[in-house]
Amino acid sequence: MNMPQYIYETESNLSLLLDELLQLRANIIQHAEERLARLSYLLPNDDRQTSAMNLCLYLAFRHCDNWPLQQKLTQLGLSSLGRGESNILENIDRVIGLLSQVTNHQLYTEPHTMAQNKFIGNQILARRNQELFGKSYDGGYTHIMTTLPSEAAADENLIKDLINNGTSCARINCAHDNSSDWQCMVEFIQAAAAESGKECRIFMDLAGMKIRTGKIASKKNSKTKIRLFEGDIFELRCDAKASVPSTVNPMTSEHVPAIIACSTDAILDQIKVNDTVWIDDGKLGSVVESKMEHGLRLRVTHAGPKGVSIKADKGLNFPDTVLDLPTLTSKDIKDLDFVCRHADIIGVSFVQTADDLEQVITELNARNSLMPVVAKIETHEAVKNLPEIILKGLSYPGKFAIMIARGDLAVELGSVRLAETQEEILWLCEAAHIPVIWATQVLESLAKKGIISRPEITDAAMSVRAECVMLNKGEYIISAVIILRNIINRMQTHQYKKVSRLSALRW
Repeated sequence: MNMPQYIYETESNLSLLLDELLQLRANIIQHAEERLARLSYLLPNDDRQTSAMNLCLYLAFRHCDNWPLQQKLTQLGLSSLGRGESNILENIDRVIGLLSQVTNHQLYTEPHTMAQNKFIGNQILARRNQELFGKSYDGGYTHIMTTLPSEAAADENLIKDLINNGTSCARINCAHDNSSDWQCMVEFIQAAAAESGKECRIFMDLAGMKIRTGKIASKKNSKTKIRLFEGDIFELRCDAKASVPSTVNPMTSEHVPAIIACSTDAILDQIKVNDTVWIDDGKLGSVVESKMEHGLRLRVTHAGPKGVSIKADKGLNFPDTVLDLPTLTSKDIKDLDFVCRHADIIGVSFVQTADDLEQVITELNARNSLMPVVAKIETHEAVKNLPEIILKGLSYPGKFAIMIARGDLAVELGSVRLAETQEEILWLCEAAHIPVIWATQVLESLAKKGIISRPEITDAAMSVRAECVMLNKGEYIISAVIILRNIINRMQTHQYKKVSRLSALRW
């Protein structure tokens, strides 16, 4: 019988690995402290400073490719450092301590507060999660947020059913309905929560500068239809009162392109030739071929074999363009007065920089409000500036969280890049001990059509790594809440963040 061959590392190799880790430790502390020193504002002298330091340490640690180091560590049966987001320095120090014992090295490293308690990051995150969303429906850590449809303003039983079946946060989208409708929804939520004895926080989502298609022109007795195919030319116009289909000039037989009305002219001067433009959550893709006095001339590059029907009030995305737009519109500022009086949490659309977040904080300060703020990450620019946005959020005296708005992000980044980016956002937020909301198209087929899609079930299972999962409205939303709560309950026994929990297998 052949005996297994074991390869033992020599003491010199282990000493070299120890030196590598010590150098890594020194470098990330230096870079983290330098990054914090460059901030133009002070962080509070409490656990928010601890969280900011850990985020900066994690960013410094992940700045380089650590895969070769990980391979060396795993071959020795040591921690690969791949699951230490919440307290990265303590994770490194544990490995250093083990190697120093094996090699008989007496170390004189400066102790660092971030390495003193390996559970402090998880404790901070758990506390912030409960402070933001309250007690969960069944004692777990992942909450369900449900978007209320317009009919919820007149249907108290719908809200009761949502809360009784697992919704612990109700979302009111300020882009729809009006303050009278919102008032009814708020009163129904509060009454239903009191009656059931369950907590349900009220999340009000400011509309933001959402750029949309205009209304479709209609002829007498019939609605005009606009359908575009790959290769078609169309115009995006800010001076058009309505969108109209392509026509043929009867005098010259010349083809006249379709015109798509744009809800705002604030963006057209900022877009360049060859920039891409996507319409209706990425259903239609196009590229700018030329600029006109009142708009853009574009060619369709993506529409599918059956083309795309253009409808009114559909979102426009400009992934190649860094748009200089106000974070808060005049409507948002007006709506803030209602939100500050009635909501528990405020969602801010299209936060792209730390300065954008500062504008929101300034408006809240003017209203003497420390309302919890959720920054919605929806653009390529927001992803690029995410560390600065999080650090700014940590300086806010109120509570702060991040929403991964995957619908717009998928259009901005592409679906393949989104898969990677949503993971990175989860990691950065865990490093900063910041709650995350996993949003957009969760169990969408079930909520809207009553059909369970297998890929959506898998996606919902992955969402358990966030502190909150958002469902959008739909005719079958109660079924979606029940199924999501079931998935969350099951998955929480198997997964916490990146860590697989080895619960007993049942066969």
